[in-house]
Amino acid sequence: MFNSIKIHQVTRFVLIVFLFVNFSWSDGYGEQIIIYRNDNKPPKYYLDNGEPSVILIKIMKHIDNQLPQKFEYQLYPWKRAYRYALEGSGGIIGLSKNKQRLELFDFSEPLYYDELIMVTLKGLEFAYHSIEDLAGKTLGGNRGSSYGDDYERLKKICTIEEDNGQEQRLLKLLARRIDVALIGPGRAGLNSAIMQNEYLQNNREQFSILPTPFAMDPNYLGFSKQLQKKQFLELFNQALQNSWESGAIDNITRTYSQPAGGSGAQ
Repeated sequence: MFNSIKIHQVTRFVLIVFLFVNFSWSDGYGEQIIIYRNDNKPPKYYLDNGEPSVILIKIMKHIDNQLPQKFEYQLYPWKRAYRYALEGSGGIIGLSKNKQRLELFDFSEPLYYDELIMVTLKGLEFAYHSIEDLAGKTLGGNRGSSYGDDYERLKKICTIEEDNGQEQRLLKLLARRIDVALIGPGRAGLNSAIMQNEYLQNNREQFSILPTPFAMDPNYLGFSKQLQKKQFLELFNQALQNSWESGAIDNITRTYSQPAGGSGAQ
């Protein structure tokens, strides 16, 4: 048994070295790769004094230290970031999978699991077991985003009102322009949105979180297929696996799992 474990470890080490050397020759050692991301969805990612920060960026920076190439982050409204990535100008993080995107992008393994919660006003809660329970309702979601195939099917049975940020979405909820606000990641995302706006802070007791989240949405790094980054993604996935196994990613995400200051939402 000891010998089989040792052989597995040696084989894995040889694979990493092979990928590293082969990648260095074929893609250019030390070259920068542009990574696009949404500029307004704390605590997953935002601009902090002009610098990209928080969960996904910190995960990427940890992986970056293990790779021969370096990442240059460019943050835009999601719809524009997605368009740039689709055109092949760089990779994109926070990308969800659906059937259409699988034809357009090569994906990494999951970087992060985004708990996408549904927030309503207190007194207007309802039982949620499947997307059919949302039929006829108006949902607030991020412009240009997709949260998997269920979200795409949802567009056929209810109204999706899109916006550019979760703060704006919660204001719409308070004004009863929407019935449900899709918020991520989890309570930390809700707390971050509330803390951006004094009116939301003063009305935080009006918000209620439905017990069942809409989705546990895996977030990926993706590259347009035209960039032919499958070889790079092999190396990236190995560094990502090392980061999960070492507990580094759990340590990063744990910081944001208990938002400071609490929330009136339930």
